Amino acid sequence: LPTTDDSNSHHARLIQTLGTVPQWPIDIHDLNHAINHGTDYIVRHCNEHGKFTYLADTADPSRYDDSVKYNMLRHSGAIYALGMANARRPNRNIVDAMQRAVDFLKRESMAPVMNAKLGTVKDGDGERLLAVWSSETISGQKGQPPTAKLGGAGLALIALTSLEAVRRRSTPLDDMRSLARFVL
Repeated sequence: LPTTDDSNSHHARLIQTLGTVPQWPIDIHDLNHAINHGTDYIVRHCNEHGKFTYLADTADPSRYDDSVKYNMLRHSGAIYALGMANARRPNRNIVDAMQRAVDFLKRESMAPVMNAKLGTVKDGDGERLLAVWSSETISGQKGQPPTAKLGGAGLALIALTSLEAVRRRSTPLDDMRSLARFVL
């Protein structure tokens, strides 16, 4: 069981911040309440374009900080988290937020792998590869060339399949296969 004796521990800092010591074992009703509350928060902070707000003023929810560097791994992880929450408590607002976020992911970050000389890069079977790109426009990192990472593609694939589980044909199967081929 965690204690508050070690002031350097993550748990102790969390308790200090929250001002309460969680009761162990955690009550299932409290846990469900926390999950529902957290899910509702993520849904509320997914804007009409599908972008999540990272920092908000809890005293004035209309104020938020959009200057934080955007991270597509975090974005895909939020979609996946919403999918898990929706599996526990199906809710159209959750699915609608997932759809907006997936649309943002596809529109802003998913693109074919390209080579300046060869054009579209294909795998050994001649199939195109899709990746999730972290661009200067999204990340806010000036002078950073577009970067595609395997983890980003893998987590995006998980996010896409999370929405696919509740909204069939939300992403063409060929696109999901192309993204999976990039990971391989």
